[in-house]
Amino acid sequence: MAVLPKRPPRELIAIGEFIKSERDKNGITLAELSKKAFDSENYASAIALIEKAKKKNVNFMTIVKICKALDNPII
Repeated sequence: MAVLPKRPPRELIAIGEFIKSERDKNGITLAELSKKAFDSENYASAIALIEKAKKKNVNFMTIVKICKALDNPII
């Protein structure tokens, strides 16, 4: 019997889609968002994984920083 790959939780998918949508709306690259949220471009690949819902166990403060950088604070 083949094992189906686990689908990410819908909440992670929704968060990723929201970040991608807001980033596109603001016309900024992953590197620019990374620099704005974390003062470093080194987090661009992590943000890309979050957008694709491929990063598990995303820290809440990471989401907060990204949303703030997108001028859309969640808290």
